Amino acid sequence: MTRQMVLESGLIRMRGRREILMLAMSLGLAVCPLALPAQSITLAWNPSTNANVAGYMLCFGNDGIQFGRRMDVGTNISARVTGFQPGTTIYFEVVAYDGNKNQSLPSRLIEYTVPGNGTVAQSGGSAFASQNAMSKAAVQTISNTAFSLVISGHGTLAPSRIVKALQAGNTYTAATATLTATAGKGYVFAGWVSNGVLVAATPKYTFRVESNVVLQASFIPNPFLPVDGAYHGLFYVTNDAAEDSSGSFVATVTSSGAFSANLRLDGQSYSFSGALSLAGAASKSIHRPGLSPLTVDLQLGLTNGPLTGTISDGTWTADLVADAAVYSAANPAPQAGKYTLLIPGSENASAQPGGNGIGAVTVSKSGAVTFHGILGDGTPVTSTSIVTSEGQWPLYVSLYGGKGSILGWLSFTNDGAISGQTGWFKLPQAAAKLYPGGFTNSAEVIGSAYQYTNGLPLLGFTEGWLSLTNGDLAQSITNQVALGPDASAADPSGVKLVFNDASGLFKGSVTNQETGKPIVFNGAVLQNQNFGAGFFPGKTGSGSVVLINAESLPFRIPGIGP
Repeated sequence: MTRQMVLESGLIRMRGRREILMLAMSLGLAVCPLALPAQSITLAWNPSTNANVAGYMLCFGNDGIQFGRRMDVGTNISARVTGFQPGTTIYFEVVAYDGNKNQSLPSRLIEYTVPGNGTVAQSGGSAFASQNAMSKAAVQTISNTAFSLVISGHGTLAPSRIVKALQAGNTYTAATATLTATAGKGYVFAGWVSNGVLVAATPKYTFRVESNVVLQASFIPNPFLPVDGAYHGLFYVTNDAAEDSSGSFVATVTSSGAFSANLRLDGQSYSFSGALSLAGAASKSIHRPGLSPLTVDLQLGLTNGPLTGTISDGTWTADLVADAAVYSAANPAPQAGKYTLLIPGSENASAQPGGNGIGAVTVSKSGAVTFHGILGDGTPVTSTSIVTSEGQWPLYVSLYGGKGSILGWLSFTNDGAISGQTGWFKLPQAAAKLYPGGFTNSAEVIGSAYQYTNGLPLLGFTEGWLSLTNGDLAQSITNQVALGPDASAADPSGVKLVFNDASGLFKGSVTNQETGKPIVFNGAVLQNQNFGAGFFPGKTGSGSVVLINAESLPFRIPGIGP
């Protein structure tokens, strides 16, 4: 899902493609006849792992195409039907539906002939099952008089002596039995269901052997095999992001559904672990000394992700999205390479940093993103994350000793650029040299692929202008500079400029003609956009540095001003 941070009037919201839910089911349907005078038949099926399922519809009739009867059984996963004549052949299938009554594909078709003496009859699937690509899970029915034990899916029950004693024709004399379920390869145990009611989720279960009971041990295909791995993302309150409710989230999900996670919030790091339900859901409460606990609700998409959810302290509720790390040496990231990054400063440099934040970004073949830079107020930043399958990078850095942060979903584009919006927060800090009152700022990031070729200038010009504005300057400073192939530039007026050819960053100084003292600055080149920019610190605020082609005047950094 493509998403970006949009900051409007100090509020951040998430924008993305509208997801369309396709209700996919894998229902193993079993017929469990009971020896009752009214010729009752009980059917049971595997529960869906889809969290959007609202209920099930049992369809049956005298042929496998036009079903004459339909029974809405709600959320039950078994149903008993009556009134069948001996010798009649009945066809059954079950479908799931969501809250809007959208129906899934049907289960495999069950064909059943009603016996004349109430004994167990052979039942099986038909050609319709393969057409609907439904689960081929085996269903075994073990009966002892009117008690039926159903094994649905691939798995076994132990001890075998009790299972054999419960088989038809044998006698089980004890009032209770204890069985342990073990899933087969590629399957997980989904629970014990007695007459349509889930009675236990643990593999070991003790039960009473009673008449008119259908006990089902349900095994379903392991839903976590396609989605195990690492997930990285962000959380924030949609349209109302703030420092104390925004942060980063990292989790690892195993093939068994167990997970370990870490979230960073307001300068603190919280680790927790647990297990996802078979529907991919989990809820955890995180204790915070001196603060209200955090409630974390997670939902993992069991098709291809993402991991979504909410995080709340009882006052605010933040939306969470985390994407899977999909790249590796065998599946290298197409974004692998070097980049430079610019976070444009504000024109209101007295209230917010007027300097442009800069950074160098490296994406490895395995999709790891490393960012080193300096924000527009002189704060150094370092971050590691991933690039997602859709080319997005969840950026988060905690700042100012836990009293601020910067975050945003940034996108790598096909033409070698980086774009996206960041939210930058600084809480009031009386001892801070710059901007002690704090600020909330937003900026449209500008990024470029970076490559150094020995003997060639880093930018597409040799004659340029270096301009400094804001930063407590009485007036702007502009100097002409000559760029050479030796990764440096200078002019007779005192400008010194040195480029780091490995990263694409530069630093230098220029003489302040009013004070006679040097002004030190830092910057980054943006090769795709063919200019460079950065910042310099003043006494009370930071200023902007721009390096442009001498033929490009007048010039304005994209995203700033009119």
